[in-house]
Amino acid sequence: MKAQLLVHALTRQIIGTATSRGATHDFTLFKQSKTHVHPETKIKADAGYQGVQKCHLLSQTPKKASKHHPLMPAEKAANRQLARERLPVEHVIRFIKIFPQRYVSPS
Repeated sequence: MKAQLLVHALTRQIIGTATSRGATHDFTLFKQSKTHVHPETKIKADAGYQGVQKCHLLSQTPKKASKHHPLMPAEKAANRQLARERLPVEHVIRFIKIFPQRYVSPS
């Protein structure tokens, strides 16, 4: 099972969810879920959402390096900054994943 969470970075509130089969690509799930995001809202997504800029202008994803085009130091710094800003969201996702394990009574 694949789950997509929209999380407010400051309040850590879950704003929206979408699910699909596990083999679904992240960006495909985003398109299929028809998640509406206000045009003035900034989206900071992980590398699985490459191409979201075509659907939503105020979105950021990390730059990807290739064999022939390595990242410049400024691009690496921008990727690190984006990762720092996304960290609270990743903590919420982690909590959702471990929550059932933590509260299951032993049999």
